[in-house]
Amino acid sequence: MLFLISGMLGSNQSLYIKHIIKDAFYNRGYDIAMISFRGMSGAKLVSPMIHNAMSINDIKEPMNYVHEKYCKPFNRQSYAIGCSMGAKMLSNLLGTEKENSVLSGAACV
Repeated sequence: MLFLISGMLGSNQSLYIKHIIKDAFYNRGYDIAMISFRGMSGAKLVSPMIHNAMSINDIKEPMNYVHEKYCKPFNRQSYAIGCSMGAKMLSNLLGTEKENSVLSGAACV
């Protein structure tokens, strides 16, 4: 499983995200889970909370959910690529979680 965390204004329609998905999915066989920020990428806010760049929960919660449901039962590893603001949040998550992270590897771009 590959988690993609875009930049602040990135979305699944961003050229760099499309390129990563094309390579990871079609060429390398990874399943992709895209994590977008609250209220960004055209997503409607459904809670009173807005995006907070210092909070790791906005990426930790979906990663843990997807990992528990789609990776752990099948003994699959999870990886992540964070771009720009997504890289900042990913590095913050990795520094906070350390060996408790569900990720086997990550790249911050």
